[in-house]
Amino acid sequence: MNGNNESGNEASGNRWEATPAEVVDDAGNAPAPDAEAPLEVPLEVPVAAAPAVPPTFLPSVVTHASADACEPAHLRTEIITMNAFTRRLVACLLGPLLGLAPSGVAASSASASAHRTFATELTARRTSASGPHLDYYGGRVLGHVKVDIVVWDRWSYGRSAHLTGTHSVESFFKAITASPYVDWLDEYDTPSQHIGRGSVEGIYTVHPPTADDGATITSSQIDDALRSLFTAEQLPKPSTTRLYAIFFPSKKTIATPDGDSVRDFCAYHDTTTSGRSTVYYAVMPYEVGNRGCKMAPTSFDSLTTVVSHELLEAITDPGVGLNRVAWYDGDNGEIADICAFSSSPSRVVGADGVSYTVQRAWSNRRGACVAGP
Repeated sequence: MNGNNESGNEASGNRWEATPAEVVDDAGNAPAPDAEAPLEVPLEVPVAAAPAVPPTFLPSVVTHASADACEPAHLRTEIITMNAFTRRLVACLLGPLLGLAPSGVAASSASASAHRTFATELTARRTSASGPHLDYYGGRVLGHVKVDIVVWDRWSYGRSAHLTGTHSVESFFKAITASPYVDWLDEYDTPSQHIGRGSVEGIYTVHPPTADDGATITSSQIDDALRSLFTAEQLPKPSTTRLYAIFFPSKKTIATPDGDSVRDFCAYHDTTTSGRSTVYYAVMPYEVGNRGCKMAPTSFDSLTTVVSHELLEAITDPGVGLNRVAWYDGDNGEIADICAFSSSPSRVVGADGVSYTVQRAWSNRRGACVAGP
């Protein structure tokens, strides 16, 4: 599906809930009177205890929506596992709850080529019988995240998801990082860091070296390209709070040792190094419903759901790509992974007064998937 001919639109409505008036389709039309309205959902959705699993990590945010991709995690064979450093987003995350049909994209049957297992690294594992719980393993968090929106070559979403302006990707990041959607994360403060509101530092359209910019781009090429872009001063230097949210254009496949963006994941966040600096970034392949990543009625809402998942995980577990783990559940994954199959999306009002669609995330304090205090 080509998003360039779709129309974006601005949603509005009451805090924390969706109403029929808030939802339009990708053409900018309101639903017909007899069309099914989006689910109105409470702020908190309790999650049942995780099923018993063998002593290996569950898939982190698994694959695209497919005929069997939304079965309970312990019943599936996935190629993306928690043994890998990078975090992958569940594509069938919200499909059943929104009444969306599976995409028909089958999950790959290939086996994972994990960088290394966490099983020998993490010491505070919990049994699944104890229910979800994020434990702290000593890594840094992004206390007041500073987001740099990075456009790789070109912006392909057209009017289906504007880059700048009202109700755009830029406004989403600005509004959400300075909203109650981030406030409640202070329960994941560390002994030396406080998690508070963040900001958007800038928007950068970059042109990576040709060697790192083919039709298929590997995760290692992304790492190399980032270092080149820092050297060329196309991007600001990394810092301890900076997160690069990288949006790739259409017709680009992102390939990792664990799978690719055509078949296996919608987005992920990772960590690399540049000189003596640590680089925190999120990879957002082009997401207009044609890869099983349509999680909401509009392309913009689907995109913000994916982005919000990676944003909260990058804040609470940014160094996972270098095995500098912060907040993590050894049985269920990171803060947004826990809620990926068990809760519906939420509408939250950002600092700009606009309602945005986000994914819920796990609160240890409240024992539920939440989207705010």
